[in-house]
Formats: sequence, structure tokens, C-alpha cells
Amino acid sequence: MPNKPAVTRPSPPNVEPAHRAETPTLIRVGAPLFALLVLLLTFYNTLPYAAYDAAKLSKLFCAKAVAVGGAYLLAGRVLRFVHRAAQNGLDEESGNFLAFFVICAAWFGFWLLGLWPGFYMTDSYGTLWSMYSLSFDNWFSALHPLLYLALYQIVPNAVVVPIFQLLLTSLVFAYALAGLRRLGLSRFLTILLLLALLVNVPVIALTLLVTRDTVFSVVLLFFALWIFFRIVERERAFSGRELCFCAALIVFLAIYRGDGIALLLAVPLLLRLNGRISTPRAGMLFLGALLMLQIVKPALIKALAIPDDQKIAYSVSLMMNPLGYLLQNNYVTATPEQDRKVLGMLVDVDKVKEVSIPYEIPAFWSGYWKPVPEAAFSRVRALYGRMIMDNKALFLANRLICFSASTGMRPYGFTYCDMARDTKHAPHFDAVYNEPLHRTLFPALYQRQAGFIASASTFTGLHPEGKFLHWNFLPELALALLALALFPWFPATASTALVVLSRVPLVFLAAPAGQFKYYYSLYLFGFFVIFLLIAERKGAWARKGRQ
Repeated sequence: MPNKPAVTRPSPPNVEPAHRAETPTLIRVGAPLFALLVLLLTFYNTLPYAAYDAAKLSKLFCAKAVAVGGAYLLAGRVLRFVHRAAQNGLDEESGNFLAFFVICAAWFGFWLLGLWPGFYMTDSYGTLWSMYSLSFDNWFSALHPLLYLALYQIVPNAVVVPIFQLLLTSLVFAYALAGLRRLGLSRFLTILLLLALLVNVPVIALTLLVTRDTVFSVVLLFFALWIFFRIVERERAFSGRELCFCAALIVFLAIYRGDGIALLLAVPLLLRLNGRISTPRAGMLFLGALLMLQIVKPALIKALAIPDDQKIAYSVSLMMNPLGYLLQNNYVTATPEQDRKVLGMLVDVDKVKEVSIPYEIPAFWSGYWKPVPEAAFSRVRALYGRMIMDNKALFLANRLICFSASTGMRPYGFTYCDMARDTKHAPHFDAVYNEPLHRTLFPALYQRQAGFIASASTFTGLHPEGKFLHWNFLPELALALLALALFPWFPATASTALVVLSRVPLVFLAAPAGQFKYYYSLYLFGFFVIFLLIAERKGAWARKGRQ
């Protein structure tokens, strides 16, 4: 008998309740309205400037655009979150996210109250001073001072930066913890991870230290975790929208810190290895991100009227540490007199040899170099490259010493700085020091908190205490390398490790000083590795159960 034809049932009409029809309108109106209020606030809160010119107006326009655009996106996300909660109630994942965010923000907020107005270093005040002078340079990339100026449009006080950093860190931690719970990580293990992240001296100190490394590291961690969740939970290929998001984050991170350029290769590679994109689309992602970078970076520098006078200075700072070590250790060369003559065009060879140390660049900060034309600098740079190639062992020895100073294995190496309490500082920093509330609010609480962090940051030898215990990221490095080696069995975790590790070789080779914060993203990621492996396995079991 012939098969009975299937009966096609008409779909019910898509009728929505009245409150559901009204909510999209509220979102469409609410987000622009909030952005408009922020725009008005930027004019009310703007710093007083004696005079304006086209360059200053361009910077202010870009900063206001960032502040208003960020407000619009944030309002849209919050309103959608409220809309879903009003419709369906607060689901478990949203409840977890809110709880983790409140816990993290309250914890870091408590430390900020005691350590008010946060931790600052020379670089912090240098960037903040540009808010008052509106004179940007490209030492810290174009995005870094622009971000600070955008924050100053909302709250014209230096404390807005550590507040922003603690909120950003809390959001990323909450996103990660709620996502791991969604994948089936137990409540006990999630709380254990939360405690490991919060009861943590470097995390507290760097969350409150005004530095671009904190923002960069937290955004990089978010990017790595976002890729992890996409790979574990979705077997389909990445959509065009997701690839555009990847490209945008790659460009942002590559502009914010030069070593972020490593993501241009790492992200398309890991997505291809996981089968989330085809080889042609991986090539398109690489070329698209590269093209965006070549367009956005120069356009941003031009829009912000940033002069190019710091380009050579920054390059010299990267060269000075290995150069001093090579000079002190009688590097091998067939033309010593010619080398001295060429190097002398840029640096005081005798002074560099005398004062150089392998974990900082005192010769640079003491001014034992001079600006030179691009042609002369190219000659010095070519000689420097030849010196390295002919003395690879010496160069690597210098890099290892500098690296070890970053790990807490030596008494040297930068951890954090508390310049807000200094009575002596550069006169032009007075603009920031004289801001309202740029002082300790609760002296007794400050003494307790600052004393605790200082004692945990003091080197007492290679013992499980002080700096060696708290500021040592070698265990996290080992865990990240282990995760990478487990790619055949845990591809999502390994891919996440590749995102974080991709820039580490560049930092190792080019770091001008031994500073823990250069490796902060690696340190943060190390705490997640074991929990990501567990969550990935649970996610794989859940997928098999659904099949």
C-alpha cells in the first residue's frame, strides 16, 4: 500500500504578549537615551583647558565617541538582560553571573577603599598627565591614553581607572565562573577557583595598579575563554559574525600592546585545527584582521594627532637591556672599533657598559642615548641585529636573567608601585596629585592592607613565602604548556592556552625589564587550566548524552 501522505499542520500564529511587544521598544529607546545622558555628562565633567586647537578637539571628540559608544553597548546589554529576567525569571546561569560579579566587585572594592586611590607608577602618572595636557604620544599605543581620556569624560579623577579595572576584572571572572558552572563544573570546584582568584596578592595589586597591562591581560583572558566556550558548546563552524568579533579583538589587542600581533597567527590556526573554520576562511580571517590593523592603527594615530617622535625612543628602550649585557660581556665581533663608532651615533657606549643591569634599563632612563635620524638609527639597528646573531648564547643568557627577575626568583624585578603616597614627584604630575580625593581615605585600613601586600612582595630567597611564593608564574606557565600538549584529548583547553601563550615568546625576547605584569595574562590563565580540563570533559560527555 502506498504510504499515507504526511499531514502538514499550520504553525500557530506568532502572537506575543503585550509586555513582550513593548520591551524591544524600551531597549531601542533606553540605550540611546542612556548614551545621550552620558554625552551630556561628558560636557559637564570635562576638564578645563586653557585653549583648544584642532588636535585637542580631535582627541576630545574621539574620547567622547568611545565613552558614548561604550555606554550605548552597555545599556543595550543590561536592558536585554533585564528584559529576559522580567519575561522568564532569573535563570541559574544569570543568577550565578550576578552573584560572582557582586562578590568580585565587592572584594576588590574593599581593597580599593583601603588602598585608595589605588596603586600608581611613573607610567600611570605620565598617561594621566596627558588627560590634562591633551598631548598624546605613541609610547603606550594610541588606544591606551584614549581609553583613559574616555574614562575622564565620565569621572574626571584618576581613581576612575582602578574602578574601571576592578569592574572589568569582576565581569570577566564572573563570565568565566558562570560559564564553567553551565558546563557542569561542581559548586565546590567553582568556589575553589573563585577563592584562588580573589585571595591572591598579584591579582589584588594589579587590579588596582593603573597600567595598560591589567586591561590588556584581562581582555586577552576573556578572548581566550570566549573561544573555549564556543568550541566546547558548539560543534558548528564559526559564523561570519563570530569571525568579525575575533578579528576586532585581535586588532584591539595588537594595537593595545605590540606583542598582541601574535594573535594574528594563533587564532586562525587554532580555529582551523578545531575544525571550526575551513582553510580558506582561516586565511580570510588572517588577512582581514591584518588589513583592519593596517587601516585602523594609522587612522587612529592620525585622528588623535599623535606625533611620531617616540617611535625611535621606544625601539631604543627595547634594545638597551641586551645591548648593555653584550657590551659588558665582551661580545664577539670582527670589527670592534667600527661597531663602537656606529653605536656611538645613538648611545654613550662607555656609560651603557658601566651602568647596565640585565633586569632593567637604567642607561635608557638616565639619558645615555640621543635621538638620531632614521637613517642613522637603521645602521645601529642593523648592527644590533648582527651582534645578536653572532652572540646568541649571550643574548639568551640576558633574556633568561631578565625573565627570571619577572618570576619572583630574584630580589630584582618590578611587581607593583605605590607612588600615590610619594611626596616627591615630577612637577607636571601635580595636576593628578592635586585632584580631589587623591589621598588615603582610611589610614588604619591602608596600613593593614599595604603592609600585607608589601610583605607578600618581599624577596626572602627561594623559599615558599614572600615574592617567590606569590609573584612566581612558573607553575602557571607549566600548566599552560601542559594544556597545550594535551590538544589531542582536550582541544578547547589547548586552544585557549595557545591564545595566551602565543605572545610569550615575543615578550621573552623583547622585554626591556623584568616585570611580572608583562606575564599577567599567563598568570591568570594558569589558575583556570585544571578547571577548564574538567569542564571540557564534562561538556564532551554532555554532547554524547544528547546524541
